[in-house]
Amino acid sequence: MITADWGNLPKCNDMRFIFYPDNGERPINYTIKSGIYTFNLPQGKYKVLFFNNDTKNILFQNIDRYEFATASVMPVSKAGITVNQPDMLYGTAIDEIIIEEGKSAENKVKIYPYTKNIVANINIPEEERPQVNTITAQLKGISSSVLLSARRSVLENIPAETLMNTQVQLDGNLTMTCTTFGPANDKSSSTSEVTSVIEINTTYKNNTRKTITADVTTVLENIREEENLNQAVIGLKDMGIYVAVSGWKPGTASGSINK
Repeated sequence: MITADWGNLPKCNDMRFIFYPDNGERPINYTIKSGIYTFNLPQGKYKVLFFNNDTKNILFQNIDRYEFATASVMPVSKAGITVNQPDMLYGTAIDEIIIEEGKSAENKVKIYPYTKNIVANINIPEEERPQVNTITAQLKGISSSVLLSARRSVLENIPAETLMNTQVQLDGNLTMTCTTFGPANDKSSSTSEVTSVIEINTTYKNNTRKTITADVTTVLENIREEENLNQAVIGLKDMGIYVAVSGWKPGTASGSINK
């Protein structure tokens, strides 16, 4: 029996379990709609992956191998750089459970988010709002895959990017949201120089365009999955959207981690 602690995360009733026998035999799959999960397995040692089974735009790859199983999002461009945003994906990995004949095994595990949410806010000055035609934002320098057993984004040769959801309020506040597997860099690698940035593109009614970028690598890295805090809220409060700059300057933005 496996009992899951969801913490502050929303519970999913449709879960997929994959048991990997220690003897190398074919993995055993279960799909269960319940809060307490019971299984009838042959005796032996197993590794386990489990995650919600209600995703729509996530592709699971190498799922027959515990150490290499990944969740990925499909590209939306021929070059394969621009990808969709992943669904919310929750789950965990168990490195070892032992099933003994005639004994009931109980395992209590904590559920973690495989995805990270980022919310960025910026205000459009009132005098500038009538000149704006469209505003789009992209999150660049991200990974399109996550390694399920290690709960970390996969280091990729070509970093991905995705179009953020943007919404402009009547008071001029622009909110940009995005779900991602995380940054494309690897904190354990001293050679990795990939940065994750939000790129905001503004098109005016006179057909001119301006672009600003904000480095959010540290913000993404500091989202603390172990505490179920999988969302970062960033206030770009002092960076004028109508000033073309190449990145954040000291003191021009504030970042905070929220549930």
